[in-house]
Amino acid sequence: MLYKFSALSFCIAFVGAWLIARYGSYAGLIDKPSNRSSHNTNIPKGGGVGILVVFVFLCLILDIMLFFWLPVFLLSFISFLGDRFELSAKFRLIIQFITAGIVLYSANDISWIVVSIEGVDSNFINITGYFVILVFIVGTTNFYNFMDGINGIAGITGIIAFTCLGYVSLTKDMLEITILLFGISSACLGFLFWNLPKAKVFMGDVSSILLGFVFAICVVLLSNSLTEFICYAGFILPFYADELLTMIERIKHKYPLSQAHRRHLYQVLVNEGGFDHWIVSLGYGIIQLAICVLLMSIEAKGHCFLIMIIIAIFGLFASVNFCIKKKLTNQQI
Repeated sequence: MLYKFSALSFCIAFVGAWLIARYGSYAGLIDKPSNRSSHNTNIPKGGGVGILVVFVFLCLILDIMLFFWLPVFLLSFISFLGDRFELSAKFRLIIQFITAGIVLYSANDISWIVVSIEGVDSNFINITGYFVILVFIVGTTNFYNFMDGINGIAGITGIIAFTCLGYVSLTKDMLEITILLFGISSACLGFLFWNLPKAKVFMGDVSSILLGFVFAICVVLLSNSLTEFICYAGFILPFYADELLTMIERIKHKYPLSQAHRRHLYQVLVNEGGFDHWIVSLGYGIIQLAICVLLMSIEAKGHCFLIMIIIAIFGLFASVNFCIKKKLTNQQI
């Protein structure tokens, strides 16, 4: 069953990307290059709509709870409209927090969030824990979207992240979620055929938002402890590291965080470094896969050890980020 649904998901996403690549311009789904872009020709966007179709289809077939997939569908559909029309950042954030809140409220198996601390009111801990998770979900959603800036990077990251989550759910005997996660991974692969090595279509917000949101939600739902949460969230650690370091850099230089830019490390490597998109995206994917294997192999050592390893990886990434940007841009980081 798993293989059949994965193959079907691949085909749906493949056809969806082809349709947008072929007819997206007629619907106004065009990404025009600007001085902030990493491409120089008009490219149809919204090609990840097939990934949305796969997500909804699998949720309906597998009878996954309505309050899980319906908010995600609405968020992704609004993001699809954002591929066609300009939507304010404030409106997007409000919708993301509302949808994340609905999904989180409807979930009944996230008791690990609540930690009993002597002398501290349990309700305070409960509310604080849920707020932190809400920020994690919305933050991951936007980080994934921000990191979708060159050919292949979002698709490759999706394949690896959702395959690893699928493996986790398989070990936990959660068949429906396993099929869904491997289906999303296969859908990312189907889309990639039209996005690499030269993009005929871009993923668009419709699926980059969906992938980040669903990844974060599944990390929360699959976790039974803080250790598992840290481990699973680390499956997209290169995205977190690149985005956080770029945010720190922009705050330092007093640049608006909402303003479009080309200061992510992957963008600098492509635009200033002259590397092909697929090489940079594949490099991120290889690093991501190595981190996933490492985190899963040391998960049993506990959350403190995991945090130390993640900090070490983040520090290494920060050093590489600093050296490369200093060399290629001749600007102070």
